[in-house]
Amino acid sequence: MENKMAKQILGENRLLAPINVSGVDVPANSPIVGQVVVAVTGTAVVLSSVEIELPTRSILVAALSTNTAAMTVGGSAITNTVDGSGEGFILEAGQSVPIFTTDLSDVYVNGTAGDIATYTAG
Repeated sequence: MENKMAKQILGENRLLAPINVSGVDVPANSPIVGQVVVAVTGTAVVLSSVEIELPTRSILVAALSTNTAAMTVGGSAITNTVDGSGEGFILEAGQSVPIFTTDLSDVYVNGTAGDIATYTAG
């Protein structure tokens, strides 16, 4: 059956199919929110292991204010080095940054074990 959800995008109506996230169909017009925990210090963590297209082409990533150290945000090659020689945008505890991308699975965070990043996209 045809999906009846319509969304106004740039002045034109488009029918959008639900997004399948880990076996669950999420309506395409639902906000995308989540959290990730750095399990191992210095090991990059992807925000989503499932490809999720971002209609707005942007995501807001925030580091919890209770994190013990700065995190980095970027692509799969980011490091946990925050001395000016590493890879990725440095995000101090309590800060947030917009990231412009077409897919949630392209964004990674790296930091200290136990630190948490949250994200939202629409």
